[in-house]
Amino acid sequence: MPFVGTSNTIPTLIWFFLNVFSNKDLVNRIRSEVESVLVTETNPDDGRRTATVDITRLEKECPTLYGCYRETLRKYSDILGNIRVMADTTLRDPATGREYLLRKGINVQWPTIVTHQLPSVWGNDTHEFKPERFIDTPNLEEKKRRGAMIPFGGGRTLCPGRYFAQAENLAFVGAIAVGFNVEGATVPAASNAFLGTAMRRPNWGDKDPGVKIKRRMGWEDVTWEFKC
Repeated sequence: MPFVGTSNTIPTLIWFFLNVFSNKDLVNRIRSEVESVLVTETNPDDGRRTATVDITRLEKECPTLYGCYRETLRKYSDILGNIRVMADTTLRDPATGREYLLRKGINVQWPTIVTHQLPSVWGNDTHEFKPERFIDTPNLEEKKRRGAMIPFGGGRTLCPGRYFAQAENLAFVGAIAVGFNVEGATVPAASNAFLGTAMRRPNWGDKDPGVKIKRRMGWEDVTWEFKC
């Protein structure tokens, strides 16, 4: 259970965090979005404040935050899926009309690094981190992208913990954006994922990440709580 709960969630959070906090525009946009859904209360006994984040509101009401999370999954997922063909099956490429016969008993593998980088789906700038891909996307485009976006697997093996992982990531980055200043965040090169994991690894080389996190002025006394 510790392996399942941390092996992908933690590296996802690292990429999510670094791509957001290395971009001041994204930080400001996310800060504004999350502040609009925060509920802040003051304790009459000691004057300290509690800021409560309703995680259920983040996906719908914080489009930049959610878009950054989805773009993180698109750009850094390195999962290799496997499936056994249970009966002769013919697949047809809707773009070219070409057909492929998959014989019963063979194994098929599908790497996300291919579908998540398709120019026909994502454009010619797939190497860039652009959360706008997932903001105000037309329905037809969103449907096409859903078919190519498979960071959690698919079918009966679809990751059962995907929504819990999403809640952890959105809530953490959202709270840091509002209550803290982050200095020195940079995005390193990415290495392949470890066997059995889904997210690529940051490759710092000999460089010290050097990230510093400090309370924002006016938020020094705040205790953070989360509900869903």
